[in-house]
Amino acid sequence: MANSNKILTDDTLFGIKEAYNMARTNIMYLNNDAKCPVYGITSAVPHEGKSLTAANIAISFAKMGKKVLLVDCDMRLAVQSATFAAKVKAGLSEYLAGIRNDLVVQKTKHDNLFLITAGKVPPNPSELLNNQRMKELIAHAREEYDYVFLDFPPIIVVSDATALVEEIDGYIMVVRAGISDARFISDALNTMNKINAKVVGFVFNCANPKSAGRAYKKEYKKYKYGSYSKYGSYAFYGDKYDAATR
Repeated sequence: MANSNKILTDDTLFGIKEAYNMARTNIMYLNNDAKCPVYGITSAVPHEGKSLTAANIAISFAKMGKKVLLVDCDMRLAVQSATFAAKVKAGLSEYLAGIRNDLVVQKTKHDNLFLITAGKVPPNPSELLNNQRMKELIAHAREEYDYVFLDFPPIIVVSDATALVEEIDGYIMVVRAGISDARFISDALNTMNKINAKVVGFVFNCANPKSAGRAYKKEYKKYKYGSYSKYGSYAFYGDKYDAATR
């Protein structure tokens, strides 16, 4: 499901915009001495809203006049291309695999925000993210942009998010009200701690104390979302996280 109707605009409710502005302020203080901090945005399991959160955080920084690059590193189940109505579909996977020598960086309709789409689904996303081209991409981006945000797959599902731990200044974990399970969040944090990944903060997504539980339980029953199951790890969790929000 595309998130294009949920990204920040001038018409977005004040409370939502302020929530992202607060997240932006907190992120700015994390590495305020770095020339261009690089942050990985992920979650414990699917359906926490990590891709939408990544998009909106990137938009929030761009609105402040910062030159921002958003990279869709979720090559298994990408959504940023649809979210931003990207015209060119070739992206990260083709570049990292050596199919294309030119990396397509697209300007979005949001001033100062640039996007690298995930490209076609490759057979080896983790290996591609861990190759020299990806490291060089990040090094080059640090010279060209003010902030870089990498949208990664969930931690428990696949190991993609941990492939670049030495290149990333910090990871931001997204958890979703009424959906996230503390056990899975704890497992994800343990995984990150074992590899010395720096988790710098959490985004509490879809928080609404009056209606979140009822609304989102109703929502996730409407959709089937088994795309990660072919990789094995996610199949264990069954239908509890059958939802469309990523």
